[in-house]
Amino acid sequence: MDRRARGARARRRVGVPRCRGREYPARMARTQPQDTRGRRRRLAHVAAWALTAAAAGWPGGCAPTSPSDGATYAMEIAGKPFALTVSASDPSRQRGLGGVERIADDGGMIFVFPDVQVRGFWMKDCVTDMDIVYLDHLGYVTAVHTMRKELPRGAEEPQSIYEARLPRYSSVLPAQFAIELRAGRAKELGIAVQQKLALDLEALKAAAR
Repeated sequence: MDRRARGARARRRVGVPRCRGREYPARMARTQPQDTRGRRRRLAHVAAWALTAAAAGWPGGCAPTSPSDGATYAMEIAGKPFALTVSASDPSRQRGLGGVERIADDGGMIFVFPDVQVRGFWMKDCVTDMDIVYLDHLGYVTAVHTMRKELPRGAEEPQSIYEARLPRYSSVLPAQFAIELRAGRAKELGIAVQQKLALDLEALKAAAR
């Protein structure tokens, strides 16, 4: 047996793989199975994470969740965090903040309507002053008012007379959202007509009933 044949037999004994006539170093042959095992472990970890997320009910990145009526909606206004109560149904919109004695500096209510039109709010059964900020379907401010509490309905006063004497605060332009804040808060935040507020528009619209 010549020297070349003995060399080929020795290489076969140490497990050097062949590919299209090219020989790979023995060091690479030993590390390839380790890389494969590492990749399998990483894939297993990813799969386990995905199963955990699905079991926990985490929302997908392309499926925004709509806030429910009465839930708390977190947003920022002029860089300040707010936690607003969502009013997205007729009963809650009619009730609004009626009877609420105090509105926190970072609190209030966000009204969501299913359509866009000129709107008007009044202070029926409200016992504290408050600001109202109307926004159109794109989140632009259409009007800002400070609404003052009115004399409560008298014991002998008919409901129709009481409601007729309450002033209306108009959105001026068609609006789909309204935010009520503590009186004077809109001015403190510098909220002005034609300003755009950062809202999750699609999620809020989907919540309207």
